Amino acid sequence: MSPTDVTQAVAPERKALNLLSLLGDAARRTQTPIKTLYPYFNLPGMLSLAAGQPHPDTFAIRSLTVTVPSLDDDGPAEVPLTIPFEPATGATPAEASVAVTRSMQYGTTRGITGYQAFARAHTAALHHPPYADWDVIATVGNTDGLAKCLGLIGSGGDSLLLDEWTYPAAVDTATSHNISTVPIRMDRDGMCPTDLERVLTTWPADRSRPKMMYLVPTGQNPTGVTMPIERRRAIYALAQRFNVMIFEDDPYYYLQYAAYQPPTERRTPLTAGDQPGLSGLIPSFLALDVDGRVIRLDSFSKTLGPGFRTGWLTASKQFLPYIEYHHETTTQQPAGPAQAIVTELLTRHWGHDGFARYLRRLQHGYYERRNRFLDTVGRHLDGLVDYVVPDAGMFVWFRLRLPAGVTGADDQPMQSLLQGLVAAKVIAIPGYLFAGQIDRAARSNEPYLRAAFSITNPDDFEPAVERLAGVLRAMGCGSGALST
Repeated sequence: MSPTDVTQAVAPERKALNLLSLLGDAARRTQTPIKTLYPYFNLPGMLSLAAGQPHPDTFAIRSLTVTVPSLDDDGPAEVPLTIPFEPATGATPAEASVAVTRSMQYGTTRGITGYQAFARAHTAALHHPPYADWDVIATVGNTDGLAKCLGLIGSGGDSLLLDEWTYPAAVDTATSHNISTVPIRMDRDGMCPTDLERVLTTWPADRSRPKMMYLVPTGQNPTGVTMPIERRRAIYALAQRFNVMIFEDDPYYYLQYAAYQPPTERRTPLTAGDQPGLSGLIPSFLALDVDGRVIRLDSFSKTLGPGFRTGWLTASKQFLPYIEYHHETTTQQPAGPAQAIVTELLTRHWGHDGFARYLRRLQHGYYERRNRFLDTVGRHLDGLVDYVVPDAGMFVWFRLRLPAGVTGADDQPMQSLLQGLVAAKVIAIPGYLFAGQIDRAARSNEPYLRAAFSITNPDDFEPAVERLAGVLRAMGCGSGALST
């Protein structure tokens, strides 16, 4: 299925609820005045003396050529991808938008035409949003997208519901907007609906009720948890009941992979063809969203490379002008060359089906890394830690089996642990740095540690985990009653 094919599918007739009453500071945003004239600039026969744009002849880049995987099992492993200076004769607007003269010029803050077209078609094919009036807008990655979400719905003094352990930049970004974070208890399936309901039903009458929730539902950072579909439905139902927007930050969504089996239970080795690709991924919150209350953040950072700084935001159309106005006064849009390369790669080179094949290879690589890491953990950390086996993402979240009464230097056991790790020349991140509150020190003694298996050479897993085991034993892990 090509990116253009999917747009021909029958769209749902249901429209999003009118949720503009939830707008925060963004309600004051308006379009920058010169942008209001842009529709006139390219009218047939128009002689423009308006645009303060440099002429393309002054651009320092005349073309772009990069080397990319071919995905052809019978051909070369890599092939060149070239972005021309001028669009080809007869090119469609989407095809023409990648040319240097277009992609490196000032333009729409929604992203170049071809990039938008891919993101829109891909979202339709993968998530099938169950209401009609949604659209996409380019972002400079998901952290940028989250900042725009908080600027859209939030105002100073508001509150953001989130996991008790979460992506630190979410806490810091909310705090910079003078938005308080409200951590919700987690279990092995992610955010607990019972605790979310408790918080919302007992919310103080003299405080503004929370209207925003932030989630990383797949391969969650830091816990590695992937929220099951039943849990997603329960969380969404509570968002409906209490009229809460959901910011679905899902950078690890494409990094889902086959379940873990201990080495003794592995019969037939899996291949890339056994991985989920695109067709086997868990339904997103966007796929459940009949109201238009989910704003989904997607990124190429974990699939094509973080340096591209390219992503997109999917939301009800009623919200997108305000995101666009925010773009106009901040990031504008992702860098043109990055958009051009990503667009050309995912449309003319790979297409939707090729992207799925590429993802299977990527997923299989993470599957093998995860297996090898957990095999090593099983040999060296048995009895020292507890953890949930990840089926997506890059992380394992250890609960250390510290005995009660272990205090460490200055009554800071996790600081003592960190010092021990540094001395042993192995590093992982203490859990309190992921606390869903700005006062992270309040949780600094909780016995959690995040380990990433994504970048370390797998041949180094053995010595790294052995060193970690030595430090944990020196701290007394696995002996006596557990600390609470």
